[in-house]
Amino acid sequence: MIQKRTFPARQLASMEQWAYDTIKDRILTLELRPGATITEAELAKSLDVSKTPLRAALMQLERDELVESAPYKGSWVRPVTLESIQHLFQLREAIEGFAVEAFALVKTPEQLSKLQNIERSRLEAVEQNQVDLAIVRDAEFHSYPVQALGNPHLDRLMINISDHRRRLRHLLADHLPAPSPYAITERHNALLAAFEKGEAEQVRAIVVDGIRALLGVAEEAAAKGALEVSTDR
Repeated sequence: MIQKRTFPARQLASMEQWAYDTIKDRILTLELRPGATITEAELAKSLDVSKTPLRAALMQLERDELVESAPYKGSWVRPVTLESIQHLFQLREAIEGFAVEAFALVKTPEQLSKLQNIERSRLEAVEQNQVDLAIVRDAEFHSYPVQALGNPHLDRLMINISDHRRRLRHLLADHLPAPSPYAITERHNALLAAFEKGEAEQVRAIVVDGIRALLGVAEEAAAKGALEVSTDR
């Protein structure tokens, strides 16, 4: 008789977190592409985990709106649609716009130095052609003013926004010329200068301009048929 393996609750939770992080990373970097069917047996085998932590991880990813499921149809990677991007960027504009204004008025020299260090790390990744790392560092640059405010509710929302933005950046790179890293550098340098001077309205304007520029790229991709139009399955 085969003895069924059992795991302590702490170990099971750790396996669930590892499965969640690994699957999410595959989705965000397009190893699992939008619309791809998720076969639990194959995924559990590739991750070397049982179905219990795998299903818990998939449920969390569904709450993150990165996975979808339906009775008798199973699970699949949630498609990226122009409408979903527009909704996401409306939220991003509200949260990040508020956060950078507040950060400009209350930031410390240490916090400004931290932001400058993140930008230097992003540039190093760009120079070494580490595309995903550069995208991650860019997200960290934009997320840091939100984190610095110490509001856990805003922080959780910004983490989710950053995840979806990371996937979008990879998806757009497949179909359109990537935005110049030096154009991004100019925007970041303008932000750092405005933060240092405490120019709250100016930092908000710079951030909103950047968000709308990326949305414009997404709209161009949709016009070329590079993004899903409908989530019907």
